[in-house]
Amino acid sequence: MFGLKLKKRKKKAEKGLILANKAAEDGHSEAEAPREGPSPQEGDLLYDNASAAPVPSAAPKRRSKLLTKIHDGEVRSQNYQIAITIIEARQLVGENMDPVVIIEIGDEKRQSAVKEATNSPFYNEYFVFDFTGPQVHLFDKIIKISVCHHKLIGSTLIGSFRVDLGTVYNQPGHQFCDRWALLTDPGDIRTGTKGYLKCNISVTGKGDILKANPKTSDAEEQIEKNLLIPQGFPSERPWARFYVRLYKAEGLPRMNSSIMANVTKAFVGDSKDLVDPFVEVSFAGQMGRTTVKKSCADPVWHEQVVFKEMFPPLCRRVKIQVWDEGSMNDVALATHFIDLKKISNEQDGDKGFLPTFGPAWINLYGSPRNHSLMDDHQELNEGFGEGVAFRGRILVEIAVEILSGGAQESKFSKALKDLKSSSKDKDTKSSKGSSKDKGDVTDDGKPQQAPDKTHSTEVEVEAFDAPPEIIPERYEDFLLFGAFFEATMIDRKIGDKPISFEVSVGNFGNLIDGGSHHGSRKKSAELAEEDALPLLQEGERDAAHEVAIPMVSSTHPERPLVTEGNRNYNYLPFEAKKPCVYFISSWGDQTFRLHWSNMLEKMADLLEESIEEVKELIKISEEAPEEKMKLVLDDFITQSSAFISEAEKNPKMSNQTTLDKKRLTLCWQELEAMAKKAKGILQQQKKKLSVDEMIREAQHFVEKIRFLVDEPQHTIPDVFLWLLSNNKRVAYARMASRDLLYSPVREQRGKHCGTIKTHFLRVSLRCFRLKDGKALFLRVTLRS
Repeated sequence: MFGLKLKKRKKKAEKGLILANKAAEDGHSEAEAPREGPSPQEGDLLYDNASAAPVPSAAPKRRSKLLTKIHDGEVRSQNYQIAITIIEARQLVGENMDPVVIIEIGDEKRQSAVKEATNSPFYNEYFVFDFTGPQVHLFDKIIKISVCHHKLIGSTLIGSFRVDLGTVYNQPGHQFCDRWALLTDPGDIRTGTKGYLKCNISVTGKGDILKANPKTSDAEEQIEKNLLIPQGFPSERPWARFYVRLYKAEGLPRMNSSIMANVTKAFVGDSKDLVDPFVEVSFAGQMGRTTVKKSCADPVWHEQVVFKEMFPPLCRRVKIQVWDEGSMNDVALATHFIDLKKISNEQDGDKGFLPTFGPAWINLYGSPRNHSLMDDHQELNEGFGEGVAFRGRILVEIAVEILSGGAQESKFSKALKDLKSSSKDKDTKSSKGSSKDKGDVTDDGKPQQAPDKTHSTEVEVEAFDAPPEIIPERYEDFLLFGAFFEATMIDRKIGDKPISFEVSVGNFGNLIDGGSHHGSRKKSAELAEEDALPLLQEGERDAAHEVAIPMVSSTHPERPLVTEGNRNYNYLPFEAKKPCVYFISSWGDQTFRLHWSNMLEKMADLLEESIEEVKELIKISEEAPEEKMKLVLDDFITQSSAFISEAEKNPKMSNQTTLDKKRLTLCWQELEAMAKKAKGILQQQKKKLSVDEMIREAQHFVEKIRFLVDEPQHTIPDVFLWLLSNNKRVAYARMASRDLLYSPVREQRGKHCGTIKTHFLRVSLRCFRLKDGKALFLRVTLRS
């Protein structure tokens, strides 16, 4: 059981925690007192391979060594084939050209035949690319198609076009068929269209079926109405600047993975943070990086990466990656993706808004922090697989500025340009590997003429001053409480040693390798004296110094017992007295985001459950399903009205970002539209719908609500539950903090708060594999 609650100043809760602590301490019977191996202190937890030990109930014998492997979750490699047919080009700008088409996807590059002396070449050439990898990352790859004027020495670019694989895959039939790609010059966006290239693009995986689309005759074809863009996109897309502002980071891992850095720390005793962080931001096939902050686990950058791309873009996600600069090579610390669809609304009119984000914290996850020279699970830090540990957070802001005509500068962009020229930041770089920004002065000491990037799509990285309207974040204390009811299905390979459980949220609860406990040390001065006391009522603070809440984030290690009837599994004898964990963590007070998400998720869950009940009724009755479906839609209308009422009376708070306001408005507008449609179905205004048609409409409602549930601006990090065998990390479970958050309003409360839930810890050990390829899991039942 777990619960995450905003702490209130009441003495009764304080006494309850002390009683829970006493029960946890007294819950170990005398029969469990003798234990083999050392008793760890709180947080004395390492991540390593667990060693073998004799089975208590059998003659001593050596077991095979336990090899740990992080569970890769739902991210599995799949095979995909990208097929591209280059048909023809028209209206290419230039004279006496010999056009050739070059296709680039990742590191692979293909080239068409050269057509001589023509502005409208015909190719009809077919290219195939094969890729293997997780879908979620493979779809970020960019398809870049360039048309060049071929020369004996080098080639001159006429125009290019870019689209990511995910955009193609999301099209009907996973393809664009007989579409015209608009070619532009990335070196000068003022020059407009450079021509059109007709092509077919398809992305297929295992089991996908391509459908043949009817072709349009050349006489009827209109290029401007058949562009290679998704349905609903405008035919004329303006250029836009995408600003990704990077303010600062907190709680990054303090260890540098380079061997020399660790040797220096071991022999010289250097107490500095052995991490030199910088941030790389990737979008639409381009990348920009900030400066490096030497020996700093809590760096401050105040730099922004500026991309130029047509809007709406044909690339879906922004990749933010924190790196540690090493003497030999750079090492990724953590990776996060921001989906532009989650932070924007592409509708026209007042309902739509451009991509906007923050300033808000992004929680970073990856491999467990460790003190070893090598990280065995570095792929988790690079964004492959589910992160199994908190690795800090970064304060980010995203804004988009539409450029009229592709060349006009706004006041905002001009101010940034003036700021950049006045600051003369020598450390600022643009994309990695670029040599144009190296050296700010010439040999005679005069300033070097910087290349003009105003009208090109080259990535810019520049410093900025934090705007004065940003208000310092107010922190609040949150109490995390959990009670363990049972631990069963423990494989004997890890049951030979004492077992304990560790619970953490962010760096809180993880005492050894958790790093700095950011938040509690950054509170405002006027709250420092108040927050130094336990959370009691106003009249009870005099006795506050006598009572303090201890931090108990791990259970006492116990040796598992063999399960009766099945000697292949062990269990922990918790019996009547259950171990408890509880500690306080400090985070920004933006719980309203989690409350809105919980309300929407409960609406979607209830609607989905009701739809399943109607489907079951269809099997046994003819009239009952229709009446039930009408009741389901009526309940949905009532819940939507309740949400809209709460949203309309939502008070304006200083800690709300622009995205908070836009998302809340979008939520109630979407619910209002769905409720109106549901009323039309009930009143049968246009036509009478069958039960199956009503079910399809309701399922469409569920999909829309599910999309709104996901909150892109993070608040409280996820909660991690780790099982430790002989002080070594073996298995884990990851829980969203909003699922555990307490609220006096039932609809805003997390779905697992105050409930008993069984968690199957992810083990995925090679030695645990069964014959059918499935993995064994450890079963732990808790109450929140």
